[in-house]
Amino acid sequence: MFGMSFVDLVLLLIPITGAILGATWAGRLGRNRFGWGVFGLFIPISVVILLFLRPAGEVAGRWKRCPACMELINWNANRCKYCQTSF
Repeated sequence: MFGMSFVDLVLLLIPITGAILGATWAGRLGRNRFGWGVFGLFIPISVVILLFLRPAGEVAGRWKRCPACMELINWNANRCKYCQTSF
């Protein structure tokens, strides 16, 4: 395919996949999509860091703050998993 070997193709796809996954996942956590996309492009393994990060703040449709303890919880939750307050 255009003079590219399989290894060349894989080495091209790994950073691109890292950039796309990093940007998408960062957006879900309320973080900077562009910054994490660039970071994932140059250091694809860095996308694993996003697995361990908490959301940066409230994200409509995904995360909200508990009014009692101010912890981030799932948008659809009826009860806080930290302080057990009902909404």
